[in-house]
Order: sequence, then structure tokens, then C-alpha cells
Amino acid sequence: MSVFKSIAMTSFVLLLAGCVTPAPSRPVADVPVAGPGETAPAVSARAPRMTDCDRVIPIMARNTAEGIAKEDQWIARNYPGSQTIARRLTQCNGKQAEVITLRDRNGLDVMVTFDISSFFGKTSTGDDLDDLLDG
Repeated sequence: MSVFKSIAMTSFVLLLAGCVTPAPSRPVADVPVAGPGETAPAVSARAPRMTDCDRVIPIMARNTAEGIAKEDQWIARNYPGSQTIARRLTQCNGKQAEVITLRDRNGLDVMVTFDISSFFGKTSTGDDLDDLLDG
């Protein structure tokens, strides 16, 4: 009888284990992400989602290097200790924009959209890169 009780108890425990609901996971973003020790994927252009252009932070700069530095300063001030997970280009209201996905100190993913139209594609001299390449 003890073997029967042991089998019955084991079966009952296994049955209960099958009913356990896993903890909810973080929502999966539809942007590429990098795991620990990996570099963020290259910037990719695609159509914006409705939420991309809801709140756009304007960045005024003379060239691309200065603009990226200002983006980094804004991120450090508003999301200290966060990591950049992905960057992608888009357009908001007809202007060039960059959506940056951050992972904050609490492990939550946050998307920030910058208006980069004042500096996008400009060299350190302020020249437009397309004009220089066209000759």
C-alpha cells in the first residue's frame, strides 16, 4: 500500500506542477535588441509606430557628432545608468528622427524619440554630407 501512496502522491505533485502559471515576462519589443556583452544593432530605417512621434525631443546642433553628444547628455540626465539597446531612424511630421531604445536601471525598456533634423547628415564643418558627396 505504501508504494501505491507514493505513486499517488508523486502523480498529484506532478499534476499540480503542470498548473503553475509562469510569472509575466517583460513585453517583447518589436525593435532589435542586444543582450549582455553584445553591441547594439545597426540603425535601421522603417515606418514609425504611432507612439514613436507622440513625444519628440528636439536636439539643436551644428553637426552629427555634436547632436549625438547632446542626445547622450539628455539620456544621462533623464535616464541615469541606462543602457542603449537599439537605435533606428524614422520620420516624425516630415522631419528626420531617431528612436533610441534604452534599458533603465530597473530593467525596463524605454523608447525615446529625438528630432535630429537640425544636424542629421552634417559634417564637423557643418556641411551637408549629401552635398559633399555630390561634388
